[in-house]
Amino acid sequence: MESNVEMTAWEYGHKYGYKSVGGSFPVEGYGLFEAKDDGTELTMHMKMQAGSFFKVAEGLVAKQMEKQLDASFDALKLVLESEEINAA
Repeated sequence: MESNVEMTAWEYGHKYGYKSVGGSFPVEGYGLFEAKDDGTELTMHMKMQAGSFFKVAEGLVAKQMEKQLDASFDALKLVLESEEINAA
């Protein structure tokens, strides 16, 4: 799933916000960063207005989105923790 978004809030290291600017359905959300002993925790909140098909399949869509986000963040974590990045 792809969407064009506009940043609506930015507090470096603390918070970001966004909303869709086109696409199939409206999406808006924000993320909060919290320092932890072993790194940083990112908590994401997302709200979307789905069409009739997505309302019927809401649970499946939510699970698929969560799965995609988990995979994306796992890949990002690997890149950020790689020796190449840490050596820079």
